[in-house]
Amino acid sequence: MDDMITASAFEKRLDITFFTVRNGITTIGAKAFKDCVNLKKVILPDSLQVIEYKAFAGCTALESIIIPPHVKMIGGAAFMGCASLQSISLPESIREIHEWAFMSCTSLKMICFPDNLMRIEEEAFRSCESLEKVCLPPHLHYVGKRAFIYSGLCELFLPDNLDTLHGWSLAGCKKLSKVVFGTRLKRIESYAFYNCVSLEKVVLPDSLVSLGDAAFYRCKSLKEINLPESVTKIGVKTFAYCISMQHIYVALKNVAFASINGVLFNKDLSELLSFPSGKHGFYSIPNSVKRIKSYAFNECPFLESVSVPDSVEYIEDYVFAHCSALSMPYFSRNTKLGAELFGSDSKSEYIPASCRLPIIFSKNKNHITISQCEVIPNNFCYCWKDLTSIDITASPFGIEKEAFAWCTSLTEVNLPDSIRFIGKEAFDGCENLSKIKLPEKLEEIQEGAFSACDSLSNLVLPVGLKRIGKWAFRGCKSLANLTIPSSVTEIGDEAFEYCDNLIYVRIPLSISIMGKNLFYRCHNLKKILYF
Repeated sequence: MDDMITASAFEKRLDITFFTVRNGITTIGAKAFKDCVNLKKVILPDSLQVIEYKAFAGCTALESIIIPPHVKMIGGAAFMGCASLQSISLPESIREIHEWAFMSCTSLKMICFPDNLMRIEEEAFRSCESLEKVCLPPHLHYVGKRAFIYSGLCELFLPDNLDTLHGWSLAGCKKLSKVVFGTRLKRIESYAFYNCVSLEKVVLPDSLVSLGDAAFYRCKSLKEINLPESVTKIGVKTFAYCISMQHIYVALKNVAFASINGVLFNKDLSELLSFPSGKHGFYSIPNSVKRIKSYAFNECPFLESVSVPDSVEYIEDYVFAHCSALSMPYFSRNTKLGAELFGSDSKSEYIPASCRLPIIFSKNKNHITISQCEVIPNNFCYCWKDLTSIDITASPFGIEKEAFAWCTSLTEVNLPDSIRFIGKEAFDGCENLSKIKLPEKLEEIQEGAFSACDSLSNLVLPVGLKRIGKWAFRGCKSLANLTIPSSVTEIGDEAFEYCDNLIYVRIPLSISIMGKNLFYRCHNLKKILYF
């Protein structure tokens, strides 16, 4: 075609350093000059209208280019990875900047947007780390996800036509210290300002309706936030690890939220929503609170202790996760607890079980003694990789789902006789667990309870055990001999599959439900004796 440079026409040509596109060409095809790493300068004709997908992508030596006045479209990733490109001016004919168009143009310092530009698509300026300032045009009404993520922006003025700031759009802009919102902005979506560590102050517009999950997560310099009366929705972790933040203020006429001493609640103060990460010391939760929402105290590194009143009925998931200085939270016996309350790497000296009494760590932080509890809850020490031993002096009746899963340093466990069941994946992935004493009153080992316990070599199943769940001992590669007691009536599918060193098994004839492929890929199994 006489009016087009075809797709990949000069792709990866190393001999081209300068190129003049002849007049009459209207389209530069996809990847036409892609990865011409020695191309430093291109002259484009006034006849040009379209620059297609990845047309100049990877031209790492390209320093400057003038886009002609009749170009209507710059395709996705057109200049992606042009690491030497320092400036570019876009003509008034451009209405949209496509996805990845200037992604990783790491030397780009200046770009002039046309007044009629309406859309900047996803990741258009991602990782433009030298781009410190842009002037967004007044008609712009869409900025896509991750549009300026990891860029070098220091300040930004958003136009009035923009009603949504999409997720991750300014995340990782570590130099960003000032942002001015337009008067019609309604939504700031998830992670929009994630890790904008230089951002000290924002003034949210009166038009704002919602703040997404983690919208200002890890904005370490942000000192306070004022929620206007228009805001009716706030996600989880919105202000988590804003370690300079002392106060979350709420307009008095806001119908959804309230603030007491800088702490965010719902309007009737029955739910605690967010505790500022910069607050220090002790905090007493008001007696009006019935529910503490997920992540409410998440990543509050200076919080030392919390008083939880008996009025609290439910503490949701991850509420105290990564509170490194926190100790001694006590809860009512009737308080329902969510999963991973203290996070997967919690090292707090006191962790509550399902009653009011504490669980106490030893001084070296790799041993836990459970002194009193009714049941060891879900995800209790999940993925605590430093935990080497457990001492349970309490009398719980069960261990729930994933309570000690992926505690990869755990070597030995003695379970009290009070335990009736071991929950789903309770010790899953404890690859160094070599010895466990199962209680005499144990009745059920649930699905995957000891799956991938590679070092478990000596296992005595107690008389009285009734059920062994699916995948219960899957991948226990060190297990050599096994006797299943006559009390067992059910064994789930693949209960012992991939037990590579299993040699000898005794199974009672009394089992009424025998699953499929019990010993699948137990390559060394020599004898199964039925009794």
